[in-house]
Amino acid sequence: PACLVCINGPVGSTVTLSDSEGRTEIFDSYQKYWTYDDQGYVIFKEVSLPANLPPDSIVELEKLDCPLMYIVGEDDLSASSTENADMIEETLRSAGKPHLFTRLSYPGAGHLIEPPYSPNARASLWSVKPKKLITLWGGHPAPHAAAQEDAWEKVLNFLNANLRR
Repeated sequence: PACLVCINGPVGSTVTLSDSEGRTEIFDSYQKYWTYDDQGYVIFKEVSLPANLPPDSIVELEKLDCPLMYIVGEDDLSASSTENADMIEETLRSAGKPHLFTRLSYPGAGHLIEPPYSPNARASLWSVKPKKLITLWGGHPAPHAAAQEDAWEKVLNFLNANLRR
C-alpha cells in the first residue's frame, strides 16, 4: 500500500481462524478481559492490550514500508488504542523507521472517530451472537466532535500527500 490510516485499532487480532472454512473461534474466549461499568455495560478495552493478544496474531510492524497515520481516542473504552499506538511507535523506532509513523491523539474522544458531524454513540447495543450487550465506546460530545473535525482534515491531507505522489 501507499499509506495506511488506522483509527483506534489493535496491533493484532482478537479472533483467530479455527478451521479451513475460515470460521473464527468464539469471541467468548476473551471474556476474561471484559470489564463492566456500574450499570453492567461491557468495556472491551483490555481485550486489545498488546500483551493480551495472541502472539501469532501480532502484525510484523517492522516490515512496514509505507506511512501510517494512527488516530487515538484517549477515552476509547472499546480498544487499548494508546497502548497499541505506543507499541507501533516503539517497534518502528527500533526498526529505524520512525518517520513512517504519525500519531494523532485526542483527549475526550472515544472509539468511533468518524467523519465530522457524525453523532457520537458513547454506548450502543451490540450483538455477539447469541448475546446482546450494551457496549461502551467512550467519547464525550464536545471533545469527540472536535476530534472528528480535526482528524478528518488531517486524514484527507495525509491521503492526498501519500496517494498523489
